[in-house]
This record gives sequence, structure tokens and C-alpha cells, in this order.
Amino acid sequence: FYDYRGVCVWLDADCVTHRKIPRGYVEGHLPPDCYMAHFKRAGYHTETGFWLMDGRHPEHKAFLDTWVQWFESDRFKQLRQWHDCTTLDATLRLFERDGRIRTHNLSGPYAKEMHPLSKVDLGRYVDHCKGGRKALGRSPENKFREAA
Repeated sequence: FYDYRGVCVWLDADCVTHRKIPRGYVEGHLPPDCYMAHFKRAGYHTETGFWLMDGRHPEHKAFLDTWVQWFESDRFKQLRQWHDCTTLDATLRLFERDGRIRTHNLSGPYAKEMHPLSKVDLGRYVDHCKGGRKALGRSPENKFREAA
């Protein structure tokens, strides 16, 4: 991601792609004025199974350096929880607060859901089989999987 100059896509290993994704569809989820598109959840940390970032953005390398520093410096231990979701959120807060980046919430009206990916159109193609969903190979709450 560090030296890539296009749209960077993160997809967790426990995500399942269950339909062919149309060319350009994924990239279309990152508005041109935003550095990152991710699944924000109200009252909870970001869902990091799938997210996008713009590798051409002038703050790209600084953002990644700052995110990595949470782990390399052990500063992550100052956070309530110690994982990538909370360090990502802390880095986003710093950069958004200072007006260095803008982000786009992929959760849409489902930000209060624990698994917003299963509710939005992207769920037609991708399913994040986190936790007990791994054994099932699908997310029962994904309304699009029934039709797949």
C-alpha cells in the first residue's frame, strides 16, 4: 500500500467473494474527494474487513506512518482495545480533526448494525465471514446471499 498510487483495497482473508464483481464497481465506492471509504459503526469501532484508500492522496504516506506508529511505539496500549480497528479509528480522528483527510462511510443507513457490509449493495458480492460465520462459510444476516 505504501508506494501504490491508485485505489488501495483491503479485504480480510475471511471475506468471501460470492459473485463476480463488475469492473470498476469496488473503486466506485471511494468518492474522489475522500482519502478513505470504510464501514463506520455508531458507538463501536470501524469494521475493518473491507476498506479503500486513495494511494494518490497527499497525506497517504503520513497516514500510514502514523497508523504503524501505534504498534511500533506501543502507544496502542493507551487505547481501550488493542487491535487494528481502534488504531485505525484513532489515526482517522487525528487526520480528520486536522482537516488533512475526508472519509466516506460505507455503512450508509446501517451504521447501527454490527455487520453493515451484509446490508449494503456491496454485500451482493462480498461477505465478511467473521467469527462463527467462518464455519458457516457465510453470514446468515447477509440478505443478498440467499439470492446468490
